[in-house]
Amino acid sequence: MKTHYDTDFKKELVREYIDGKSLNDLYQTYGVAKSTIAGWVKKYSEECQYIKPQNKNNNNSNEEIRALNKKIKELEKENDFLKKAAAFFAKGID
Repeated sequence: MKTHYDTDFKKELVREYIDGKSLNDLYQTYGVAKSTIAGWVKKYSEECQYIKPQNKNNNNSNEEIRALNKKIKELEKENDFLKKAAAFFAKGID
């Protein structure tokens, strides 16, 4: 399943990369594949070096997106763990 990201979101990640965050940090924070972010860096890095975010509301939205993506990752990990635990205990019932 292919995920489509907003151009502003892509540029925000590129800015963070330019400001010193590693691809691994960005992956951990946003859950976006490192190779995807690297492609965005190639595509938008020159533009993002000179253009800063224009709207503070946009930053608030980006912060909210980050927090929600982080929460999604946590919930996915919890669901995976619970599925494994349910399968383990289901074996014991037989």
